[in-house]
Amino acid sequence: MGGNSRKFKKAEKSKIKLKGAKLPKGTNVTKTNFKVRKIVIPEQLKQRNLSDPSALSHRSLTAKDCLAKLKQNNPASKCDGLRGVREILGKLPTEITENNLSLAVKSIASVAVDLERDVRRDCYKTLGLLFAAAKEENILPFFDVLLSFLRCAMTHIQPRIQEDSLLLLDTYLMYLPRLVLLNRDKIFPQFLDMISKLRNESKPERTLTLSLNKQQTNTKWRTRVLMRLIGMLKILIDRKRGKKELAEDREVEPMEVEDQSNPFATKSTQISSATLKIDNVFDVKTPGYFPLIKRNLYEPCALPFLF
Repeated sequence: MGGNSRKFKKAEKSKIKLKGAKLPKGTNVTKTNFKVRKIVIPEQLKQRNLSDPSALSHRSLTAKDCLAKLKQNNPASKCDGLRGVREILGKLPTEITENNLSLAVKSIASVAVDLERDVRRDCYKTLGLLFAAAKEENILPFFDVLLSFLRCAMTHIQPRIQEDSLLLLDTYLMYLPRLVLLNRDKIFPQFLDMISKLRNESKPERTLTLSLNKQQTNTKWRTRVLMRLIGMLKILIDRKRGKKELAEDREVEPMEVEDQSNPFATKSTQISSATLKIDNVFDVKTPGYFPLIKRNLYEPCALPFLF
C-alpha cells in the first residue's frame, strides 16, 4: 500500500501543468471615480435683490417664493406664504402690483375656496391689501378670475365655504365696487340660490330654502345674505346719484352780457348780431382794437376786401 501512494505522488508531479493568463490587476477593486454634471435651474438660481430688504419677507423670501407656497397642501405653509405677501405689500407694494400682479391675483384667489378656515380668512385679508395697493383699473383684466372663484365659493358643496363667500364679497364691495356693479348680473343668480331655489325650471317662481346648518337659524342666514344685497344696491344708487350730480354741474348757464358794445367782453354765446354795436372812434395817439374776428362770425364778408 505504501508503494502505491509513492507512485501516485510521482504521477501527480509528473503531470504537465498548463499556465493560464493572469487575471488583470484590480478586478476586485471598487471604483470610486465618478462624473459630475451641472443642473441649471434658472428660477432657483435667479439672484435675489438682497440689497433691498423691503422686497423680502421676514423669512428672506421673495414675492414669487411666497406665492409658490400657496400651491402646497400644508395649510401652515399656505398661511405662511400669505403672511409673507402681506409683509411685502406693507414694505414695497410695487414689487407685487407692478412686477407680479397677474401671478399674485391668480395664486391668492385660488385659496379662496380652501377647505381650511384659517387659510380662507388669510386669503380675504391678503386680497384686501392687494386691492388697496393696486388701482381698480389694474385689477380689471383679472376680475373674471376673481369672479369665477367668488361664484365657486357661493355655490360650493361645503356649507362653511358658502358662509365665508359673503366675506369675500364684502372685500370686493369695499375695494372694487365699480367692477362688482358692472358684473352684478353674474352675481345675483348665486345670491338668490343661497336663500331660495326654483320650484320649476320652466317658471321663475322660487321658494325659500332652509339654513345651511343647525348652528344658525334660517332668519339669521337670510339676513346675512340680504345685507350684502343691500350693500350692492346702495352702491348702485350712490353711483347713479353721483352721475346725475356730475351732469348737473357740467351744465353751463348763459351769463349776462357785461358790455354789448364791446364784442370781446361778451360772455354769452347766444347773442344775435343785431345787439352787437361797435362804437369805436379813431385816434392816432391811442391804439385801437377792432373785432375783426367777431365781425366775420356775425356778418358775411366779401373775399376781395380781405386781399
